[in-house]
Amino acid sequence: MTVAHDVPAEVRPPKQKVEASPRDAAPKVMAEAQVVALFFERNLELIASLYQIDEAEAQEWIASAIPNPFLSFGFNELGGYGGSFSANPQVGQKALGYNLIVTQLIETNGKRALRTESSQIGREAVETDFKDTVRILLNRVRRAVYDVLLAQKALSVAHDVAHRYDKIVHANQLRHSVGDISESDLVRVEVESLKAKGEVDKAMAFLKSNRSALANLLNWPQEAMIVDIVDEWPSVPDYLEKSKDTVLVEEAYATRPDLKAQSLRADQMEREVELARRLIVPDVTVSAGFVHDGGNLVTDSGIFNISAPMPIFNQFQGDIGKAVAGLNQARLQKEQVRNTIHQEVISAHASLMGAAAVVARFEHEVNQRIEKVRDSAEFAYGQGAIGLIDLLDAERNYKAMTLDYFSALRDKALAYADLLAAIGEETRH
Repeated sequence: MTVAHDVPAEVRPPKQKVEASPRDAAPKVMAEAQVVALFFERNLELIASLYQIDEAEAQEWIASAIPNPFLSFGFNELGGYGGSFSANPQVGQKALGYNLIVTQLIETNGKRALRTESSQIGREAVETDFKDTVRILLNRVRRAVYDVLLAQKALSVAHDVAHRYDKIVHANQLRHSVGDISESDLVRVEVESLKAKGEVDKAMAFLKSNRSALANLLNWPQEAMIVDIVDEWPSVPDYLEKSKDTVLVEEAYATRPDLKAQSLRADQMEREVELARRLIVPDVTVSAGFVHDGGNLVTDSGIFNISAPMPIFNQFQGDIGKAVAGLNQARLQKEQVRNTIHQEVISAHASLMGAAAVVARFEHEVNQRIEKVRDSAEFAYGQGAIGLIDLLDAERNYKAMTLDYFSALRDKALAYADLLAAIGEETRH
């Protein structure tokens, strides 16, 4: 019997690459697709899931196997009344004998075929579980990538703000030297500059923390700590933003591997119920053999025997009841998975719509304004038209609004990743 995994080649990580080290080959800057490819090669949970498929295949072989025959060999006429064994025994005289018996269990009522079919469905369910593991872990990888990208953006903003404060401090030192501003204003600017440098340190720590989380998913702890993500947020297809959530729910019902796996298990339990009902027809044990007894009139003879248990006291009602309970539970879990899918799709789609609206508002209304306000405030302060407080407020507002914009981009990317996972498009990137 040939058993093939129903798992796409692009989804199955090659086992021989588990120990491979990408230290030399990996670029310092990686795109999302490169991170995903590395995830397929190195993620330990994904590789462990493959072993469950191997175990399910083994169970299928066990279920389809024909019981081995039982061979027994023994001696008879070892006792007797006095004297020694005769080389030419007479009838009734003690003589050494032996027997050779083969016993074979024959399963009846199609039980082995039904058990084999049940195990095949179970193996398909495990393979589908593997696809669901890919879906879940790939979502985690995408979210980790977007977290790293946000941390990179936050560090870039922190560096920019700190650099701007360095310029302001330098300019104010010159103005203070000629008596244009008070010492308290200079000290205030220097304090703000020190705070900005502290924000750089916090942003660096935030980036390292997110890199560490991504490295853990990739099983790549050392190299991943020096990798940057390409400065590019995912592009959301129009159909996902324009489609009705009810349409996406139906698509998820058709594609989600966890729902398919639970449907397969319900089918498997139906086979188990039928198998339990067929136990009432007993299996048959057939024995055949050869007996040699030198002390008998007929020294060589054959034996044949058929035996079967009589289902009088135990009519397997417990087995049937247990199988029926398992079937009901599998059907209930299938319905629960459907409800979960509905909730996840609706929630992810709503989050995507909300985040997309926020991003669009920033890009069309906010970003250009905050840049202009910042530049205008710096120019006006240099001309003495506004005070230091107004300049610092402009810098703080620019930093806060810029970080809010990048956070909105991250939220949109996370909602997109969650929606892909919710509708079951796990290999799309």
